[in-house]
Amino acid sequence: MLAVLELEPWNRRPQHRDNPDAAVRYWYFGPDDAGQVVYLILDDQREVHLLLVQWLG
Repeated sequence: MLAVLELEPWNRRPQHRDNPDAAVRYWYFGPDDAGQVVYLILDDQREVHLLLVQWLG
């Protein structure tokens, strides 16, 4: 997952549908999408910051 975020962070959904260009994105993972990662993309600094990693399984 971290390798994908490093290479293609914009490929996931924005946190709010009303703002499709938002820098805060989320990604569901695991069986039945039981996990979620929320992250912030700082393009000008070439950084991705993990804001939340949650596992509900």
